[in-house]
Amino acid sequence: MRGDLGKPLFIALWLLIPRVSTAHGGEIHGTDGLWQEWNTAASTLLPLLLGVGFYVLGVFRLWHKAGVGRGIPVFRAAVYGLGMLTLIVALVSPLDMAANALFSMHMTQHLLLILVAPPLLISGNPDVALLWALPHRWRAGWGRCEQRLARSLTGGKGALIVVLLATGVLWAWHLPQLYDLAVRNEAVHWVEHAGFLITALLFWITVLRIRPREHIDNGMRILYVFGMALQGSLLGALITFATRPLYQSHMTVPSQWGLDPLADQQVAGLIMWVPPAMLYMGVVAYLFVYWLNAAATRNEERKRQDAHRA
Repeated sequence: MRGDLGKPLFIALWLLIPRVSTAHGGEIHGTDGLWQEWNTAASTLLPLLLGVGFYVLGVFRLWHKAGVGRGIPVFRAAVYGLGMLTLIVALVSPLDMAANALFSMHMTQHLLLILVAPPLLISGNPDVALLWALPHRWRAGWGRCEQRLARSLTGGKGALIVVLLATGVLWAWHLPQLYDLAVRNEAVHWVEHAGFLITALLFWITVLRIRPREHIDNGMRILYVFGMALQGSLLGALITFATRPLYQSHMTVPSQWGLDPLADQQVAGLIMWVPPAMLYMGVVAYLFVYWLNAAATRNEERKRQDAHRA
């Protein structure tokens, strides 16, 4: 690899000290004060506030009715809060501004939206919180809709559709033309981030919102997760080993950070390649263990049934 690969690895630390000042849209005006640059656009803050507000309202009503920790354990509420904090770091903090300048920071932002925030949010039982946040007369209808959605996503065909959709969204937005358009245009950038987050939430529902008896079907889920890992690693590898910068948005900006554009791109590819592969393999291990346990439980039940018939 050409260029200085060490410098991009320290950019995240630079965000904590007054070094860079940028204007939205990727224009760099100097090297002082990036930590002061926070994204306060209503299109970003309003969905986050709604996500926090509905959850807090639902948890308050549930715990007031049933007792603290009932329905949604305290640790799950904390996990949801951590997921929202991750979204704030990705979309509101100075990381959002740095992502306009550096491809490596942009890939870090994408990983937070795809691999970190969604599983934390899903693990916080947001469906239960939303059910209690809604007016009483709407709850029965919402509950039925949520159950139908959960059944369709955790089924074989539903999970496959989610994987294909998430793959298509990821690859489409990393085409140079669409990627550069998203960096230049705030509305397109918002649609890009929304697509990443929504498809990731749907994918993690298929993995994390599984009832105990459904783990017996984890064999297909393992294949789907492996497919997600494979396609993400392939995209990361293509970016890492490209012999020239692929994106016009980052042709000149990284030099103002003292970086070579190709080195920045190579680090971005590694960020997209290595951490996701490790996480997905961890998910495969998780599904495999529960698959074995479910198979063992089923065998024990069959033995008991056979013994009872005898």
